[in-house]
Amino acid sequence: MKRIAIGVVFISLLGANEAGPLGKGGGYLNYKDSKTEEIINDRDILLKILEEERKQTAIQKEILEIIKKTSGVPQEVIINGKKCLANSSADCFVMPLANDALRIPVMAKWIQNPTVENAIEFYKWQTKLLNQSIDAGYSLNFASLSMQNPFYGHQTQMQTGGNDSLDQMKEIINSNIKKYSKNMELKIMLGKNNFDLNSTTRIFDIYDNLKALGLRVKFVFEDEKALSDFANFHHKAPNETYQKNWKKLPKEDKIVSPNSFKSNDIYITPLYILSYLDMKNNKSFNQVVGGGYEKAEEIKDRIKNALILFKVLEPKNFNTQRNSNTPLEFNLRYIDKNNPKSKEFEEFLNQKYKKEGKDETS
Repeated sequence: MKRIAIGVVFISLLGANEAGPLGKGGGYLNYKDSKTEEIINDRDILLKILEEERKQTAIQKEILEIIKKTSGVPQEVIINGKKCLANSSADCFVMPLANDALRIPVMAKWIQNPTVENAIEFYKWQTKLLNQSIDAGYSLNFASLSMQNPFYGHQTQMQTGGNDSLDQMKEIINSNIKKYSKNMELKIMLGKNNFDLNSTTRIFDIYDNLKALGLRVKFVFEDEKALSDFANFHHKAPNETYQKNWKKLPKEDKIVSPNSFKSNDIYITPLYILSYLDMKNNKSFNQVVGGGYEKAEEIKDRIKNALILFKVLEPKNFNTQRNSNTPLEFNLRYIDKNNPKSKEFEEFLNQKYKKEGKDETS
C-alpha cells in the first residue's frame, strides 16, 4: 500500500502543473499515446497502476503461502477449537514435515494423514519416481558406452574380473608421471620427529619409485643434526638393506635447509612436497602430496591428483579406455614357451607394446 500512496502523491504533483505540454490543466502526465493517438490523463494512469498493484499483491500472497508451506516454519493451527503454534506443546501436535515432504504434496498428505488410501497414492507416485530414476541410470550408462569416457577411472567394459584393471591404472599413472617428470621435483622433508626412522624402508621405496620415473628426488633435512641422526641410524642398523639404501643415496640428493622447513611450515616428517615448473607453458605449483607412513603408490596417486587439479592433465588422461598395454602384458605372461610359434608371437606382442606405449597419454 505504501507504493500506491507514493504513486498517488507523485501523480497529483505532476498533474497540478497547469503549464503542462497539453496546455492549461493538462499536467505532465496528460500525454498522447504515439500508437493510438489517445490522450491518457492522470486518472487513467492511476487506475492502471492500481490494477498492477492488485496483481502484484495477489502474486506476493501466493508466494508467501508457498514459503510458509515449504519452509518448515511453525504455523498457527486450530486444535480442538483453540489456536496454537504447531508443535509448541504436546497438546498442539501436528505431524512435522521436513525436506522432501515440504515440497511433495502427495508425500505430505500421506505422512500427515497415514490412511491406506493416501499410502497407496504415495506408493504409486514413488513407483513412478523410482522407475524414472532407473531410466536415468540406464541412459547414463548407455551414454558412457557410446563415447570415449572423459572421466578418470576403471570402466566396467575394460575389466576382466581379475586385477588387470588395477595394474592397468598403475601403469597409466606411471606413464603420465614419467611424461612430465622433467618438470617435477619431490622433496622428502626429514628430521622433525622420529617417524622418519620408523618408516625409512617406505621412504627409500618412494625415492626409488619416483627416481625410476624420472623425477628429481631430494632428501631435505631440517639441520645438520637431523642429517647425522638419519645417517647414523642407517650405518649402525643391523640390517643390510638399511645400510645399502643409505650408501646408494648420491650426495647431491642430501640437502640441509632450515629455510625450507620454515617457508613450508613443516608440521611432521617425513613430508612429501611436489614442485612443478614448466616455463614453456607457464605452469607451476608446490603441493604437499603425502606424509607419515604412506606408500609409494599413494604418493603417485596424489601426484596424479595434483596434475589434474593444477590443469597439467585432464581426468580423461587417466582413463583405462585410452590405454591398452595391460592385456598385452597378460598375454606375454601366459605364452606357452614349448609352442613353436611362441617366439614369433612374443616378438609381435613386444613390438605392439612398444608402439602403443608411445601414445599412451595422447
